[in-house]
Amino acid sequence: MSKIKNQKIYIILIIVALLVLGVGIFFIIFPISKIQDLRSLSNDSYNSIFVSMYSVENYSEESFSEYRGLNTKITGFEVRTVKELTAYLDCAFNSGNTIDTVYIGLDPYMLYKSGGVTEGEMAAGMSGLFDYIIQYPNVTFEILLPSPSMEYWIALDAEDADNALLSYQYVISCMAPHTNALCHFCGDREWLVMNPYNYSGEFAQNPLISEKIMLFAFCDGEFEVNVTDASGHLDTLRNMIVISRTNPAPYPDLSDKTIVFFGDSILGLDYGSYSIPGVIHGLTGADFYNYAIGGTTGCDSDTATDKDNSFTDQMDKFLSHADFYTGDNTQFPYDKISDENLVFVINYGFNDYLRCYAPDDLYQALNTEITRLKSEYPEAQIIIMVPHENVYAGTGTPAPNESDIYLTEYAGAVR
Repeated sequence: MSKIKNQKIYIILIIVALLVLGVGIFFIIFPISKIQDLRSLSNDSYNSIFVSMYSVENYSEESFSEYRGLNTKITGFEVRTVKELTAYLDCAFNSGNTIDTVYIGLDPYMLYKSGGVTEGEMAAGMSGLFDYIIQYPNVTFEILLPSPSMEYWIALDAEDADNALLSYQYVISCMAPHTNALCHFCGDREWLVMNPYNYSGEFAQNPLISEKIMLFAFCDGEFEVNVTDASGHLDTLRNMIVISRTNPAPYPDLSDKTIVFFGDSILGLDYGSYSIPGVIHGLTGADFYNYAIGGTTGCDSDTATDKDNSFTDQMDKFLSHADFYTGDNTQFPYDKISDENLVFVINYGFNDYLRCYAPDDLYQALNTEITRLKSEYPEAQIIIMVPHENVYAGTGTPAPNESDIYLTEYAGAVR
């Protein structure tokens, strides 16, 4: 009886193992995210979809609604083949929804590695996608080619990088005959690919940058590429890769530093990785707090209130350890950072010039507040930026302001 019982247990264990193996194989073939995507595409209401071969997890459906007026379904599963991609399109176009726009994150190098090593083979591999583009001439197919970080490109050997760039050229060329298919590529933009802080992975940009790309590409058409200009964009990226490999910029390691920024829109127009402080963080590792606010001055134009947020007002808040937040809503950790690891960057003067404040008043304000700052943080490093000409909105030219004072006089006061 014991032997028979052991045999039964053995059989049961085999059955359980086979079931576990079967379930595992099922979820390899049909991952949960893919099942959820297809169910959502079948049951939900929408007029646009975004399906991708690489991560688009930080793109927002709300952004497509707000800026493009489209109810866009962004899928979560990263499709690996054109066959999987067309399966998603099958589901969407057979859902009963009227589709206006299809966004596709297409990875040319993945298609190249799967057999599309010539332009003809690439075109043959994408034939299923072309069938949809031809079948639905009134639907716009917007192809967003991936823009991975420079770290990704450097990790490839030279031959693989050249093949990857060639595959981009193939896809752009193959799309050319289809007037309802637009290709977008921003991987040659230095501000994007050279700053690792812009990325949450090799391909995935952070939410802020994902929204920037969505606005620049799908709203403004700034990143649209075609067979005429594709070579130029890809050559730009190729040169950046070569320089990054052979002669990389010697950025210092400032990971032990915390930089605090005060100033006007030159520092405070943007926040996060897209801002000047964000670029410095991405290239040097320095932590940062950005208290710069657009339109503000070094002089205090209204001593009765703090509505103008001048340097004096900012220092009053900062040095009193007030409940004082940066533009991206972070609070400075008072008394938790040693003076020798603190760096203050101060940039005022341009708006003082525009508002015709006296250069001597700018000097006095900067001198008074920097003295206070040095007293509070005696070991900290202080860097003062000099105001410079600025063509934004036609201002900042060498011409004097309405009080006949030149910008150079404000620069002299700062120096």
